[in-house]
Amino acid sequence: MYRLIAWCFVLCIILCFAANAFADTHTAASCENTTGKFDVQTAVTAADTGDTVSIPAGTCIWDTKLTVAKNITLSGAGSGVGGTIITGAIDTLIDYTGATASATQTLEITGMSLTTTSHSGDFNLLS
Repeated sequence: MYRLIAWCFVLCIILCFAANAFADTHTAASCENTTGKFDVQTAVTAADTGDTVSIPAGTCIWDTKLTVAKNITLSGAGSGVGGTIITGAIDTLIDYTGATASATQTLEITGMSLTTTSHSGDFNLLS
């Protein structure tokens, strides 16, 4: 009986962590998300919940908001010189609606600088 309980425990642990073990990384062709060149949006669209979208180094001006409707990580190549520098020519750079209406929905943004040059002077993440 003890062995059966031990095996059930091990199986539960494996199943609980299996979703993260299969997360993929989708690399955008560039840091562009502008009219006619939606490299970041294309990578986000291809990603599944739990995946990482890697945004390469570069300095880009976005004129179109990035729409994210799933729980993912946006990862740049660093926020300093030679990193991923995103400047928005719009008020809302990222429109995050999340994957579900739960309290555990997340959008992680790491390794990039995000600023805006819009008329309002505000930086917005819309959720």
